Amino acid sequence: MNWPSFLTPWWALAGLLALPIIALYILRQKRPDFVISSTLLWSKTMADMRASSPWQRLRRNLLLLLQLLILAALVFVLMRPIIQAQASTAKAGVIVIDCTASMQTADNGGPTRLDRAKEEARKLVDGMRPGDRFLLIADGGGLTQVRSGFSSSKIELKQLIDQITPSDTGSDLSESLLMAASSLRALGSEAEKKSEAITAGKVWLFSDGAGVRVPDIFGQSADMLQFVKIGDSDNSVGITRLAISPLPKKPGIYEVFVGLQNASSAERKISVALALNTPENLLPDQAKFAVVPPRGTGGVVFENVKSEPGKLYVRLDDRNDDFLLDNTAYAMIEPPRKTRLLLVTKGNYVLESFAKTMQRVSETEAQIVVPGAYNTPCPRISPSLTTPCRRTSPKATQCLCVRPAQCRVSK
Repeated sequence: MNWPSFLTPWWALAGLLALPIIALYILRQKRPDFVISSTLLWSKTMADMRASSPWQRLRRNLLLLLQLLILAALVFVLMRPIIQAQASTAKAGVIVIDCTASMQTADNGGPTRLDRAKEEARKLVDGMRPGDRFLLIADGGGLTQVRSGFSSSKIELKQLIDQITPSDTGSDLSESLLMAASSLRALGSEAEKKSEAITAGKVWLFSDGAGVRVPDIFGQSADMLQFVKIGDSDNSVGITRLAISPLPKKPGIYEVFVGLQNASSAERKISVALALNTPENLLPDQAKFAVVPPRGTGGVVFENVKSEPGKLYVRLDDRNDDFLLDNTAYAMIEPPRKTRLLLVTKGNYVLESFAKTMQRVSETEAQIVVPGAYNTPCPRISPSLTTPCRRTSPKATQCLCVRPAQCRVSK
């Protein structure tokens, strides 16, 4: 225990003022004379008056005690007490907040995981001591956002935390964690060169842990990373695949496959519906139920889906899902385009069969001619061709052109 010392100890002499204060309470009071009819009720007072000593015994007196306490407090303050202690070293840390798609999960219908992570980060900032510094990194996947340099301002850090918004992509956070560790080590080396009283602290990671990969640099310093897990719910079924295939010889008719994955530990029965251009514009008679096993995958196939060109949406209707972002997906249905095919050959059976098959099973306009009826050299590589014509030699007598813009046949 460190006892206090005083900058002006001579003020202790002021404590001698307690002596005259006490003396005022032990001196006998000089009372005036009055004529009374009897001294029967004044016997004690008469005894004090007959005593020859001017002093009296000190009795308990609350007012005297309060006066002495006030005097002691004034003397203590005037002596200016100080406690000598070793100054604590300021620390620097890095706050990494996961703002990827999974952080939009609202566990059990409460606030999202990102909102909870931001609240925990604010509490950490509130606990900063004078001289402490923090670097803030928000990782939304793909593009790492460094929100600030090392700052000791609580107000600035809180404002930057409030500005963090969720993204719709994923990330393993490895780049952000590596940047955080490198920044801490660089700051520690710089402070050592400048003889600053600051040491490298920890990297605080606020995340749900989904897909997080910790770099090897943290294996060398086990105490360097402080992981704060946000969220523990796995009540979610999401769309993992959407494939649209046009049916041959049926314009505007498609087959749609929807892949599903169940992240929860219970079997889930989910309603799957198709919509066109907006998630609310549902297609008639295009809704099914899918049963997905626990921690497993499943799928739904929609056959003979009649749809116009545009955005074909797939939506899952599950009000109990904690993660709604993967409950909707869409793919583009392009207008049908006819392919033109010109085959110049003397009678290649394989190529002729290919051209006829393409014309029969798909929207292809095929034409087969002999070299004598073809009066324009087929270009070796033409930008207008989906599949460029290639000759094996200048004297080649056959060529297959797809979408031939420059090929003409003589009449």
